[in-house]
Amino acid sequence: MVAAALSVTDEQRAELTRMAGSSTLPYRRVRQAKALLWAAEGVANKEIASGSGGVGRGLFLGANGSSARGLTVSEGRCAAGA
Repeated sequence: MVAAALSVTDEQRAELTRMAGSSTLPYRRVRQAKALLWAAEGVANKEIASGSGGVGRGLFLGANGSSARGLTVSEGRCAAGA
């Protein structure tokens, strides 16, 4: 079963893109931002998990699987939540 692409606003995508290219944010935050961008592009969860070194795999399975979950991106932090 393939999960639907993660829904993100233009503002969220812009912030995630900034975070993904950052050389000053912690490495984990950069990898999370990249993985969330991949999820927004519809990349499969297994591919995201292997391509991001497994960082936060559970986050992406939950975030991709439900349109009821939201995405919070602010001040160098990103999270999927209810």
